[in-house]
Amino acid sequence: MTHPDMSPQRAALTVARLDRAEHLIAITLGYLSPYDVIVLACRPERRALRRISLRELLLAQPGVGERRADAFLDLVASLLELPVPFDRKRRIQWLIDPRAGGRRLRAWVDASRPKTPPSPAFPFDQVPPVRWTFLDPPPLADQSPPPVLQPPTGSTQNPVEDDPWADLEKDL
Repeated sequence: MTHPDMSPQRAALTVARLDRAEHLIAITLGYLSPYDVIVLACRPERRALRRISLRELLLAQPGVGERRADAFLDLVASLLELPVPFDRKRRIQWLIDPRAGGRRLRAWVDASRPKTPPSPAFPFDQVPPVRWTFLDPPPLADQSPPPVLQPPTGSTQNPVEDDPWADLEKDL
């Protein structure tokens, strides 16, 4: 009885393990964020990254221990209304599963945003000025500035004399 040659499968497995390890080291060194690895895992050529567990992804960050990673995963679970404690074996593949419609990834992103508490004078705070709330969009590189409109020469300040419709009313 002959056994099939498994060397191509073993080589593919070794390449996948190295790819996962390289990306986890890149997170540890600060070259990539966990979100960057999640985005890369969405590409078909990076399918091997989908097998990284979410807990392992968080623990690869410098300064993140087991308690902090577990608290983050519990926050994601509570946002998704899943039972807490969160299943520690969930992988990136579960997070980006298209059947969830992006709901899991949105919960991950929402949990990773820093939460800023309201100011101590919250209900009595002043509303920020409009110029702070709505910033001007950056100009496009190929867009020229709008032309400056100049008043016609020889115009008077009397609005009745400057009325462009005055001639039409006389004809009626």
